[in-house]
Amino acid sequence: MNFFEYAAISFVTPQPVELLAPSSIIVVNVSLLNDEQRDYSLKIILDELLRYVRSRMLENSPTPILIFIEEAHLFLSINRSTVSKPSIERVAREGRKFGLSLAIVSQRPRNIDPNTISQIQNFVFMKLVQESDQLAAMNISDMLTEDLAHSLSSMGVGEALILGEWIGRFPAYVKIERHSGKLVGATLDIASIWKAFKNRKEVADIMMKMNIDAYNEIREIL
Repeated sequence: MNFFEYAAISFVTPQPVELLAPSSIIVVNVSLLNDEQRDYSLKIILDELLRYVRSRMLENSPTPILIFIEEAHLFLSINRSTVSKPSIERVAREGRKFGLSLAIVSQRPRNIDPNTISQIQNFVFMKLVQESDQLAAMNISDMLTEDLAHSLSSMGVGEALILGEWIGRFPAYVKIERHSGKLVGATLDIASIWKAFKNRKEVADIMMKMNIDAYNEIREIL
């Protein structure tokens, strides 16, 4: 009962499958939900999508869908079970047959259950500094050698190592172009923010002093 009383959920919001359209991107914002609510929401979305692509296949109208799961270590934890974990495993295991592909995104591969993502066939590795994350990445992908894993710590912004069926027999280092649009979730430039705030405060203080001086002058005249 508490889930529905306090969660920011609208029962008039369209179902995910109702929003699907060719060449469209749908972002499900769950930032207002707690971890348990996000877990249940992911399960519902994945189960609904899998049912949808199955029915479309039976109707001879296959609909390819690619779903990204951000912060995947929260749902595929090696230390605890989640309600969405079986749904993720089911999509990874069966989804491709019906056109539903799955992309797992995480900055903490060491916290992801390697057995759960054994169905993943393609990998994009970016900068990983901690050795435990590098070892976890090696356990996830047989193609990632020790030398390649250690090289991940020296990667720059936008650099990545790609392995798997989509790149061919050999891994490839790539440089991803910088997105020029709005960056959501990027690291804030705290120094610039504080400097701008300080400048605004100094201007406000000057304006306040000018107003006070003007007020005092008017009082003296009157």
